[in-house]
Parts: sequence; C-alpha cells; structure tokens
Amino acid sequence: MNSASEVKGTDEGVTSEDIASSFPTLVWKDDDENDSKWFDAIEKDSESSQILKNKENQDIMNMRRIWSYAVLGLIVVIVFFDCYMVSKIGSHEWSFDSPIIVITVISDNFLKIVGLGLLITREIFKKIFK
Repeated sequence: MNSASEVKGTDEGVTSEDIASSFPTLVWKDDDENDSKWFDAIEKDSESSQILKNKENQDIMNMRRIWSYAVLGLIVVIVFFDCYMVSKIGSHEWSFDSPIIVITVISDNFLKIVGLGLLITREIFKKIFK
C-alpha cells in the first residue's frame, strides 16, 4: 500500500486539502426542467407499479375465493355423503358385516372436514397465523 507521502512523491506531510484538490471538481447544474422530468418519470413508475401490485393482490384474492368455495363444496359433499350413508344404514337398506367399517368411514370423513377447514382458514388468514 502506498502511504500518503509516496502518493505525493515527497516525505513532507499530506494535508486534506492536497487530497481533496486531487479529485476532479463536480459542477452541479440546477436544471429545473430535467428535475421535473425525472420526478415525473419516477412518479409514473411508482403509480404503474402500485397499480400492478393492486391487480396482483386482487388476482390472489380472487384465486383464494375460488379455492375456498371449491373446498367448501367438497366439505358439503362429504357431509351429505355421511348423512346419506347413516340414513341408509338406519333404514336397513345397507348393511355391513362389521360396524367398524361405518365408524372408520365416518371418522375418516370427519378428519377430512377438519383438515380442509384448517387448511382453508390458515391459507386465507395467513397474517393471523404468523
């Protein structure tokens, strides 16, 4: 590494003025027209990015709404199937050799309903579960 005296070429001390004077001088032009164009371009980019973010958020909410209704429909189908199965077994139209089959099917469907409900709740309300 070069010391300050090696840069100047002598053994005498280097002052901050010597260092600052070695840099090129920058001239700042106060150009209001360029500034306003620059600010307008930034503002336009900001507005378009905000519009894009809002559209993306709206699309995500629409997708969540569609999937929520689809899973809700699946839960309704499972519940109606359980009701239908229990009514058929109760009216002796269906009979099974072992009652454990009915208990297993109803328990499995109950766990599916709870799991799907938790899945939907957790995905829709992500901010609450963080």
